[in-house]
Amino acid sequence: MFTRIKAFFKELRERKKYADRIAPATIRRLAVELRSLTELAVRTGSQQTIPFERIQRIQMEMDQLLDLVNKPEFIRLSVQRRLELHNSLLQSREYLIESVQTTPAPTDRLQ
Repeated sequence: MFTRIKAFFKELRERKKYADRIAPATIRRLAVELRSLTELAVRTGSQQTIPFERIQRIQMEMDQLLDLVNKPEFIRLSVQRRLELHNSLLQSREYLIESVQTTPAPTDRLQ
């Protein structure tokens, strides 16, 4: 019984500590940003330079995540799961930014 009480208070402390990172609004904002980055990557990249399958998978996952964030089940996820989700979103964001930056220009002429 004491272990359950201890686990409850540990979860409460972690929720308070990571509240800004695991908030549904923060996760939603990151998902929307990733969705727009994928659209940018598709528009600026060519078939040879950007793995479109991975970008399409990210787009689909962001759509699913946006649906999940709006549901009450998201709040019931543990702090650890939401923190892992936040870190994963940040890694995907860095990947997309890097892929957009390394995409060569479509023409050689300066505009």
